[in-house]
Amino acid sequence: MISIELTVALIAYYFVMFVTPGPNNIMLTTSGIKYGFKRTIPHILGIPLGHFFQIFLVSLGPVSYTHLTLPTNREV
Repeated sequence: MISIELTVALIAYYFVMFVTPGPNNIMLTTSGIKYGFKRTIPHILGIPLGHFFQIFLVSLGPVSYTHLTLPTNREV
């Protein structure tokens, strides 16, 4: 289960990430100006989906690694 501290940290990270003008916000602004809001919606939805997928893959890495390297009760 994810701890409340980690949840708050992720919420704070996403708030800062979406509010500050980074490369994604600049690309969305440019796309919105050039193509309009409706044609930019897939891009708007793709950024959080990509971040979720990235965090999901990163969280799988250490878990699978620890299952391979840490001894289980049967091995002791």
